[in-house]
Amino acid sequence: MMGREHEKQAVDDLLATARSGRAGALLLVGLPGIGKTTLLDHGEATARAAGMTTFRITAVESESGISGSGLSLLRPLLGEGNLADPWTLLSSVSEAAALQPLALVVDDVQWLDEASLAALRFAARRLLDDAVALLLAARPEIDDPPRLPEIEHLAVEALPRAEAAALLLTVSPSTPPEVAYELAASLGDVPLALVEAPALLAPEVMSGAAPLPPTLPVGRSVSAHYARGVDALPAPARRALVIASSEDSGDTTVLARALLRAELSPRDLEPAVDAGLLLPGAELRFRHPLVRAAVHWSATEAERRAAHRLLAEVHRELDDAELMLRHSALAAVGPDEDLAAGLEAMVPDVAARRGTAAAGALAAQAAALSPLPDARWRRLVLSLELDRFRASSARAAREVVERCSDPELRARAAIVLGEEHLTGQEQTGLFRESLTWISNGPAGRELVEVYGDILMQRLDYDGVQRAAEMLESWGPEGSLGLDSLMPGGMWQFLGQNERALPLLRQGLVASEQVDPEQLPLPYLSLWLMAPAWLDEASWDGETLASRKRTACSLFRRSREPRWAALADRFDAEEALDRAQHAKAAGILRNLLSLAPSLGWLVTDVYELLAIVESRRGDDIEAEIAIEALAAACDIDDFRYTARQARYCRALLHLRSGRNAEALAELADVEALQSTRPRGVAFASLALKVEVLSGLGRTGEAQRIAVELEHRSRGLGSRRAAALVELGHALAQTDDTERRFDEAVRLGRLGTNAWELARILLLQGEWLRRSRRPADARAPLTEATQLFRRSDAAPWAERAERELAAAGGSLSSPARIATVGLTPQELRIALAVAEGLSNNEIASTVFLSVKTVETHLTRIYRKLGVRSRGGVAKALADAGVAT
Repeated sequence: MMGREHEKQAVDDLLATARSGRAGALLLVGLPGIGKTTLLDHGEATARAAGMTTFRITAVESESGISGSGLSLLRPLLGEGNLADPWTLLSSVSEAAALQPLALVVDDVQWLDEASLAALRFAARRLLDDAVALLLAARPEIDDPPRLPEIEHLAVEALPRAEAAALLLTVSPSTPPEVAYELAASLGDVPLALVEAPALLAPEVMSGAAPLPPTLPVGRSVSAHYARGVDALPAPARRALVIASSEDSGDTTVLARALLRAELSPRDLEPAVDAGLLLPGAELRFRHPLVRAAVHWSATEAERRAAHRLLAEVHRELDDAELMLRHSALAAVGPDEDLAAGLEAMVPDVAARRGTAAAGALAAQAAALSPLPDARWRRLVLSLELDRFRASSARAAREVVERCSDPELRARAAIVLGEEHLTGQEQTGLFRESLTWISNGPAGRELVEVYGDILMQRLDYDGVQRAAEMLESWGPEGSLGLDSLMPGGMWQFLGQNERALPLLRQGLVASEQVDPEQLPLPYLSLWLMAPAWLDEASWDGETLASRKRTACSLFRRSREPRWAALADRFDAEEALDRAQHAKAAGILRNLLSLAPSLGWLVTDVYELLAIVESRRGDDIEAEIAIEALAAACDIDDFRYTARQARYCRALLHLRSGRNAEALAELADVEALQSTRPRGVAFASLALKVEVLSGLGRTGEAQRIAVELEHRSRGLGSRRAAALVELGHALAQTDDTERRFDEAVRLGRLGTNAWELARILLLQGEWLRRSRRPADARAPLTEATQLFRRSDAAPWAERAERELAAAGGSLSSPARIATVGLTPQELRIALAVAEGLSNNEIASTVFLSVKTVETHLTRIYRKLGVRSRGGVAKALADAGVAT
């Protein structure tokens, strides 16, 4: 530990923080042999000495492609939990830490499989008020690209030259100081290389009697020496060591049986212990992870296969079918249909026990062993769908698309390739290419639907029309009853209500007959969103809320973070629909704390947050959210959603009286053809009428109002009808007073509190400017109250100024009870108001129960209440919860 005072202190501070009841995480980053493992040893020893529960695992390069292999080493901690569920690690660690402070030490993180790494990241973000220390070590390659951005990094650098030479002298006191300095320089001041140098170099070199050899390893080449000494072992020891390096479970019973089958025994490993390759003790442990890797890969291919064959036989005896098949696959010398079929048969069970990523790896192994092309393509596509995000899936998916002759398999592969691995024009190009071979079938239909959605975002009207025509020509598939919704949505995007509305209504009728529990999650999302596309008056608020509760419950039941996040996104949208802007903002900001795991949902979250903040009217917060949305849209080339950013910015300008700037943001909005009543095109047209009217450009305002009415024809949306009436009122098309009254009437039936407040504000302003102040007071009073209830203070101030000018007044606004609550605390407070228990809240927001309890204590203090009922009342009084 010479020269590591700074690093030791960082480790000690981490452990002290955990013992005080607060979680912490530290990632040591450095080259092989730099001293990371020694620092982990120090941390582990310090934690044990302090009475902390300690678990330590070391990731292995050969297992990095096996999903869940890292977490499987933590079975004593995790019990029988699902390794594919990040909640398993989080809850297990939190429960253990509630009994005694816990240290989790992980070496060679760069070799962790993706599922285990995701679980670690998830735990690092969500463990807050738990007595847990996560102490990790990795090679610097982990930062290109960053895989653990949420964990503090500490670079473990080479030792200073003087301390490096001093370290060498502690293990070789007879070495002259000048030789020690020269060796330190030649070995890059790497501690492990310096400590091992006396055993690797001739005595005359160490004494200075002979010069240093020209091939002395420096820097990264140190790893080449980790297996030095293997060649000098007796042949039985070398064979036994190769078998040990192939056994990844760490089960000494399995190893003993395999050695016995090879006519060897555990005693044959003793020379490896004497050589320092294995550590002494009952538990088999290589001196360093690189030793194990070097031993394994320095063996011949035949020796490695023989080792896996022995281990497969042992696992067959132990009735462990999965490990038996896995080792059999590694032992195979060529295609083997029986083995491939056996692996494929194991996929459902592995998916249920260890998650889809592990099952995908098994299916990929089955594909590699398949002698027949058709079976290989089928198994390869299965592996892609189970493990969509692994690094090799893009290459494999492209191979299927380009070489497979089955259009359904090609379509399934193209969906994975396009959704997860391509962006921009590459996505569009893949769709256009697929049109040359796509056919009517479940996968073909899904591919057209997926790319139709992408083409709508790109404003590719020709491509969207071609996709809609293709889906319509194929007719309904009939399996889910929802097949008419997507082509209907595409025609609506194209502004063709006469073709869109019959299809959408047909799909909505069918959706009422569908059991949502039987729907795949993507179709469940469609089942939930489709009513909003029509916004029909026949769909009352409670029916929609019930459908949303059902869908969100199923999303959360999936236990997949991205679908659980989608449930939160819909909760935020419902809060927005109810004009509960503080609640919506809290949910959305909490979601953004999970941004690395949101994937495609990030842009959606930014869009909702931009709408929320622009409605609330805080210029700074709104501009931050709008810029974030615009940046996300630029990355994905989402031109349609990018118009939402411009709409939100126009709304801010309009509130502040900057009509010219608002009009610039709404330029050429008429080019958006969509007739969706809750879409950005409809909202932007309505806002443009208001802006043009404010600038005195009445003729242009009337033209846009007529266009708005044209787009609403055939719709049963009261919201759309209210905006049409408001547009005609502002543009003074005909009977202005009647138009305002009708807009208010329809607004009360089909809009939320904020939207209704805006209509009332505009009506009150018109009445006051028409020299009717007494008539203006009632709508302006109601508008002010509604804006206050919606947490839209700047809008409330504007309405109150108008009210004062009309000779009216209101009492001071009530104190908003949520002032001071963080987004996380607000999310928990809202869950409490909904009646959820602490355990239910922990599962919903992916925090430990102890962290939820800590947050709840702070919430009580900030709101000045003493009970869960008090929390619910405080939020209701503030208009944040009902």
